[in-house]
Amino acid sequence: MALKSSLIYFTLGNLFNHKEIGNYINETNNIKYSQSDLNEIISISKKIFDNIEEKETKNTKNKEVYQNFNIYYTITNTDIFYLGALKKGFESKEDEDIIFQLFYDIENQGIKKLTDKNGELSKIGKQNLKFCIEQSNKNTLKKNNSILNFFKMNNNDKEQNSNTISLLSTQINDIQNDVKDGMKKLLTNVDDIENLNTKSEKIKDSSVDFKNEATILQKRIKCRRISILICFIVLITIIILSIIFFKK
Repeated sequence: MALKSSLIYFTLGNLFNHKEIGNYINETNNIKYSQSDLNEIISISKKIFDNIEEKETKNTKNKEVYQNFNIYYTITNTDIFYLGALKKGFESKEDEDIIFQLFYDIENQGIKKLTDKNGELSKIGKQNLKFCIEQSNKNTLKKNNSILNFFKMNNNDKEQNSNTISLLSTQINDIQNDVKDGMKKLLTNVDDIENLNTKSEKIKDSSVDFKNEATILQKRIKCRRISILICFIVLITIIILSIIFFKK
């Protein structure tokens, strides 16, 4: 069954940072709505998104009725906000099922992840969103099982998130152990460096002592040489004087 009342506007946003991820405006010729209606829908959608909080019940099917349109919205366990506005005229209970089925399809296809560096839908993301919405007017409704799967899927997300948290906790513990081992090695290296510094200081002191002793030894050798030279000169002088004395 296709939507009996046409989809005018669709948006999805991230409640974690309260930023719109992307939107879709139906600009086909087979749907007629006024610009004032569109402006009102966008304004109401923004107000709902700005005022909604992460702590609100997840996976609840919400509906707000206005003069020319109805607004449907929900929040997933991944804190993604989905909202669609349907034009009034031939609305039915099936439309409500189909719009929430559409939320399921878009969530299931991971369109929320097709974003650019600013966290907004990329060109591919916009194309996938448009295709998925337009297909909702052609495809057959997959009864209540698909809708139930939407909420089961989000419940499964809780288990996946729990498993992810457990895995992250294990990885964090491993990292902490690696850091501890690294700190122990670092402290050991610091001790080794301190020992090397101590040894180098001793070697430096020893080299200074050696230099001082070498200087003293050089001075002693020099003094001894001078003493020998003086003795030699005195001896030569005595010999010369003796020769002169005996000639007389």
